[in-house]
Amino acid sequence: MKILAPNIPRLLLKSGPYSLTLITLALLAISGLSSPYDYNWLPAFGILEFTFLISASLIATKPKRELLPLFAVLLVYLVTTSVIAYQTKPTHTLDYLQAYKAFFYLLPIPFLIKSKNVDPKLVLYFFYFLIFCFLLKYSYSRVAEFTPRMADRPGLYGENNFELIFLILLYYLLSIRTSLPKAILPLLAVIIVLSGSRSAALTFLAVFFFAHLSQLNYRSIIYIIVLPAVVAIVYYVVTSRGELTIETIDRFKFFNIFLYEIRHWSIFDFLLGTKPITPLSGATCSILSYYDDLYSLSGDQTCYSVILHSYILRVIFDHGVLGLLFIIIFYYSTLKLCKFSSKDAICFITIMLLSALSVSSFNSIFSPLALLFFIALKGTHEKETIIRHPKTHIGKKQKLLPNQ
Repeated sequence: MKILAPNIPRLLLKSGPYSLTLITLALLAISGLSSPYDYNWLPAFGILEFTFLISASLIATKPKRELLPLFAVLLVYLVTTSVIAYQTKPTHTLDYLQAYKAFFYLLPIPFLIKSKNVDPKLVLYFFYFLIFCFLLKYSYSRVAEFTPRMADRPGLYGENNFELIFLILLYYLLSIRTSLPKAILPLLAVIIVLSGSRSAALTFLAVFFFAHLSQLNYRSIIYIIVLPAVVAIVYYVVTSRGELTIETIDRFKFFNIFLYEIRHWSIFDFLLGTKPITPLSGATCSILSYYDDLYSLSGDQTCYSVILHSYILRVIFDHGVLGLLFIIIFYYSTLKLCKFSSKDAICFITIMLLSALSVSSFNSIFSPLALLFFIALKGTHEKETIIRHPKTHIGKKQKLLPNQ
């Protein structure tokens, strides 16, 4: 009897340049899975940034005309800020790139929207593989406790605050583009619990709402019954790392320091942020000397907003409220041009903003990578699934509407 099996090589060939990103992510996942004492044997984030650059270059087609005005503003902003940064004081190039990385990630996006779609089945198989790798790595890291860091906060590619946002967004994408097995949601919940990440727990709860509670039907009622269990999971993750008071949360300290740094700001400072590559005060750098690995790469003991950890604080300090709004508008416009609903676009941005309370959010490579997958599955809102015959296991494709 013939068994239906995924023809991965054929699907990869059909996906064109997107296959480079998929293969790189898969190989790095294997590298991370086989690395018990650290996140990954390889510098995964750097490799992913290089892969994104190469993949975007290969995928690029004619730009989407509707995004050209935003692209022009982006280009002017990056050129202007780089000139100001280097004329004001000697600036380490990597310090500048670190502060403006989220904007550089946007540069290739207008040229990717008209690219050929990827077969949803390939992304689905890739997601299954990621779920397996994350679950296995996080489980044995917790149980075996090879190192204190990996036992407390396991990771596959790097720090789990970053990578889990990508996994959660991929889950949401596939929940609206394909028919995911019901077992995937509890497996993802287990991964979140094992991670010990508060930001991932909050984003998981948000995706749970957007994916399952948007329409009131019998399924929604079932999920509403399940919701308290999900909340309990989130509560466990938040409280399992010690007594939870506002004083014990490290982000509260960063927020107080941020308030100290902006105490003399005008309304224009809030709108536009500081001059390009403005360091924090010497007092702040001294207080946060524990994080000296985040000091300026120039080696002069100065520190920049990256040391505040929270991307919301960083982007307001460096780029102002208008800078954050520009990024949000760019992402929202891209998703709408890819024929995603307003709800889908708002979900994506909500996830990124929730993660911005804690980690790099739009400044992380996993942000444009997630957007790249959304672009790869742009189009209609029909779901594709594979129906397997209970006896022969011979499958056939069937189109399902979202509410089926």
